[in-house]
Amino acid sequence: MKRCCICKQTMSSAMFSKNRTCKDGLRTECKECMKQYKLKYNAANKQKIAEYKKLWRLKRRPVINAYNAAHKVIKLKRTPAWLNAGHLFELECIYTYAHALNSVGLHYHVDHRIPLQGEVVSGLHVPENLQVITAEENLKKGNKYDETS
Repeated sequence: MKRCCICKQTMSSAMFSKNRTCKDGLRTECKECMKQYKLKYNAANKQKIAEYKKLWRLKRRPVINAYNAAHKVIKLKRTPAWLNAGHLFELECIYTYAHALNSVGLHYHVDHRIPLQGEVVSGLHVPENLQVITAEENLKKGNKYDETS
């Protein structure tokens, strides 16, 4: 059992975030206190975080470009030749809808119901395989196919 340095609660080791070192030595914080700390820090340091992210992207530009290019090639390979102008318009509408939701502050992604590179099954880049879902749902789903959805 450990005791949180902030809220002083005693909890099992599973409830704690990774140990952090500070000027006083090894520090233990429960996950909830750590979450609150991170929220406060992010709110107070928006400019600093934005600059760090920008610098991170600049340093890793070749890696990011390679990833984006590979993703584009995969999508092109999974786009069938039989798509007509109507299908392409539907694809454009789906992405436009997701972009509109994002522009008003909501976080939505265009998701392939059946992933383009699934382990068990691979889908196509067609309108029937796309859905607009929250970013959180999409990140939880990952590259998996759920038969119930």
